[in-house]
Formats: sequence, structure tokens, C-alpha cells
Amino acid sequence: MFNPVAMPPTLLRPGDNVRFLPLKEGVC
Repeated sequence: MFNPVAMPPTLLRPGDNVRFLPLKEGVC
């Protein structure tokens, strides 16, 4: 899995960004 701290809020792919948003909230 990717770390929100290591990777910026903006991902290379738009699809990953949407999937990362909910994941980031859960981790935080």
C-alpha cells in the first residue's frame, strides 16, 4: 500500500486519486 505521508495528495492517475481519498481518510 502507498503511504499518504510519502506520496502527495495529487496522484499521477485521476482514478487512483479517487481511490486514495477514502483510504487516506481512513488512515488519518
